[in-house]
Amino acid sequence: MTRWIAAAAAALLLCFAAPGGVMPAWADGKGATKPLRQAGSGAPPPVAGPAAPTGVTGTVPLPSGGTIVVPAGYKLYGAPEAKAYLGRIGKTAAPGDVMGMIAPEKAKLSDKEFWGAVLTWSPIGYVAGTGADQFGQPTFLDSVKSGRGVAAPAPDSLPVPPAYDAKRASLSWAEQYKAVSPSDRNVRVEGRVLARDGFTGVTIHCRSADIDARKADLAKAIAAVAFPPGRAHADFKQGDLDSGFDVPGLITGSRPTKAVAEAAGVDGPKPQAAASSDAPSWFPWIGAALIGVPLILWLIYGRKPPEPPEADTLILTPRPVTPPPEPSPAATMTPSVEEVKPAEPPKSPPPSGPDPNITPPSS
Repeated sequence: MTRWIAAAAAALLLCFAAPGGVMPAWADGKGATKPLRQAGSGAPPPVAGPAAPTGVTGTVPLPSGGTIVVPAGYKLYGAPEAKAYLGRIGKTAAPGDVMGMIAPEKAKLSDKEFWGAVLTWSPIGYVAGTGADQFGQPTFLDSVKSGRGVAAPAPDSLPVPPAYDAKRASLSWAEQYKAVSPSDRNVRVEGRVLARDGFTGVTIHCRSADIDARKADLAKAIAAVAFPPGRAHADFKQGDLDSGFDVPGLITGSRPTKAVAEAAGVDGPKPQAAASSDAPSWFPWIGAALIGVPLILWLIYGRKPPEPPEADTLILTPRPVTPPPEPSPAATMTPSVEEVKPAEPPKSPPPSGPDPNITPPSS
């Protein structure tokens, strides 16, 4: 019994004397001289932030339904990184939905000289692979400028002439604009990969000195995009959605005229009426004006009350004639017989002398 008591006392002494030992905290607070300290306590570990995008390689499916085989020496980033990059340089991509961006493998997104080939998808329908012979015409640049209109700025030149690869159904060219600053990326190197129901756009923004290098990068990006069987440009069938565009229209932004579209055998929705149509596009507006203008004038002036006469105008108003009063019924009534009395004759004066009818008294 003594040994058990001695062991318990020794253990109690160890609790007080051992390094890092603490006095117990009682429920009523008595005897607690300092707060409890958990084993291993100290500064909390730093919270790790979101990992920086690193990009992917290999064969990657795209939101368009196609695929891209990332070329060697490049990486594919997602749509958020592509949109952030465009916002940082103050530029836009090709029409459509941004899908991602191909960039050099060793480049960092935060680098000032970073560049990427932005991929977009535009499901506008089938684009006819015709009209490429217009690229060699001297007036094609003028067609590009007039086709853009006020919706988009027109380029000053095409440093990379348009070229269409019918086998791969791909189009490539470059547009140069006026630089607003020495660091402005005033060149757009553009590519289009046609599909059965739309096209994938590839856009690279660069400076004039980098056109040749970015042209080679564009060719690699175009070759990396593919569509599965049934979605390829050659799989178009009668009755599919037709955009009405041909290959030059993807650059100018204008649909071909009706005559050109019919000659090319383009089915589906027809282009808008052009100068070669039977009726001008403004003809319905003339008919609407002939009907609408008189109606508007009648609504404005037809119901307007007459204006009051001027102050110096003499107005002759005839004086109203008052009819004579009608006689009353009493004045027009004929008197009855009972009411008519003959006039009495005037009385003669009595005779002078004694009245014979009076007997004088006897004397």
